[in-house]
Amino acid sequence: TSPNHAIKLGRQVWSVADQRLLGKREGTNVRRRFDGVMYQNNVLNQLQINAYHGYAVASKTGVFDDKHLSSERITGVYFSTAELLLHSMWYRDTTAENNESRHTIEAQYRKKLGHFSSTFHVAHQTGIVKSEHTKAWFAQFSGLYSFANLKFGPTLSYATGGEAGHEDGYFRSLYAKAPYYSEAGIFSTTNIKHIGAKLQAQLTDKFDISLDMRRLFRVNEQGDIFGPGRSLFIANEQLKGAKIADTYSLTTQYLYTKKISFELITSYINMSNRANLEKDQSFFVEAMLHFAY
Repeated sequence: TSPNHAIKLGRQVWSVADQRLLGKREGTNVRRRFDGVMYQNNVLNQLQINAYHGYAVASKTGVFDDKHLSSERITGVYFSTAELLLHSMWYRDTTAENNESRHTIEAQYRKKLGHFSSTFHVAHQTGIVKSEHTKAWFAQFSGLYSFANLKFGPTLSYATGGEAGHEDGYFRSLYAKAPYYSEAGIFSTTNIKHIGAKLQAQLTDKFDISLDMRRLFRVNEQGDIFGPGRSLFIANEQLKGAKIADTYSLTTQYLYTKKISFELITSYINMSNRANLEKDQSFFVEAMLHFAY
C-alpha cells in the first residue's frame, strides 16, 4: 500500500458496487473466492480506479482442500466516483462443456435530489458460448422518496432471454450478488422483468424495518427461467409476458450498541399456476447477529 495505491495478491474476495459481488451470495461469500491480483488507485480523492485478474476457486467439503480453476478466468477494470460506476469485465470458461467467452460492460448511476434518491444500472454482454454468438442486456431502476421517517418508491428491472436450447440473448449475471429477486426463490436474472415497490421506516433510533414487494413476468415465450449455476427453474413455452411469481421480503434490524445489531430477514414467494411446479409457494427466514469492529 501507499497513500494512493494498493495491490492485493493471493486468495481474496472481490466486490464491485452492490450487484456485482463476486460470490454466490453475500452471507456465504467466504466460500466464493479468487486466486489473483487486485490493483487500486485513488485519483484526487474523487475517482477510484481498480483492475483485477484471477481464477475462480472451487469450494470443496474440507477446509484446506480448495484449489483454483485454471479454466475459469475473470479480468476486469472499473472506475468509480460517489455517483457513477463504469465497469468492464471479461469472463472465460475454457471447459469443453461450456466453452464460454463473455464481455460485460456496465454502468451504475446514483443521484439524490432533495427528498428523492435514485439508482439506475444497465449492463450489456457480448461473446461466444458453445460456438454461438450471444448478445444480452440487463437494466434496473430503484427510487426512494423520503418523508419524515418513511422512504418509499418503485423498483423495476428487465433481463433479456434467448430461445429455448440456445444461448443467444440470455443475460448471465456473472457473479452478481444473489439472490436478486427473493431469498425464498433464487431466480437468475435471465428472461425476467419485474415491477415492484419498496417501503422503509425508521421506527425508533435503534429499530428500522424494510418491505420489498415485486411481481415477476416472463420476457420471452421460448426462453427458460434459471436458478443458480444455470440449473433449470421453470421450463420454456410459457405465455409471453406471463406472470411468474409475487415476492415479498421483510427485513428488520435492531441496533443494540454501535457495534452490535440483530437482523431478521423473511421472504415469501407465491408462484403462478402457469409455472406448473410441484411446489408453488416458498418461505425463507434468516436471523443474523452482527458485530462491527
